[in-house]
Amino acid sequence: MMEEPNSYRDELDKNMWTTKGSRYNGSRRCKRKHEISTACIAILTLYIIGLNLSQFIPALNIQPNLSRYITFSTLIASMGILILSLLEGSKNYLVKSERLYNCANEINKLYGKIRMFKYNCNVGDDSIMGIREAYNELLLRYPDNHEPIDYDLFRVQYRKKDFDISLGPAMWIRLKSVILMYWLYILLIVPLAISLFYLLYHIAKP
Repeated sequence: MMEEPNSYRDELDKNMWTTKGSRYNGSRRCKRKHEISTACIAILTLYIIGLNLSQFIPALNIQPNLSRYITFSTLIASMGILILSLLEGSKNYLVKSERLYNCANEINKLYGKIRMFKYNCNVGDDSIMGIREAYNELLLRYPDNHEPIDYDLFRVQYRKKDFDISLGPAMWIRLKSVILMYWLYILLIVPLAISLFYLLYHIAKP
């Protein structure tokens, strides 16, 4: 049997390495998104309950115009919870996280084999092609794909050794990952914080 050309073998090695790393990143991202989403919904719910109850506390002496503001704020927060629940609930972050993690684990097993084959000069075409076919079948079995940001973060993790990425672009990729992770929750929580400051200011006024 002919030995598999190094270029083809190395290309398969690199594809499996980057894919498994990216999918591990994707799994962590999805799990974190689930946790943040749950926390955001809990905070918004607590906010609505607290504001509504505040109207029935005599010591606060909330005026009618402020009471109308509270009603409006809780209505907006309720809409935020509804939108967030619909958007996040349909994405099944925990399920996707588990699938990406399982896929990465199975790729890692195949990757271990090809690493051994890479240093075995007696391994022929059938062995490498067998791994390629198993790898393709595995990808078909796990249709959930990682996001481009997961791959970008993987490149940043190995930027000095394997990828030619300078510090500036690496910092931008990390910042972009934070923005993509938190922008929706910030958009929902910031109005909450502003309305709370507004409420406390008017309550504290003599």
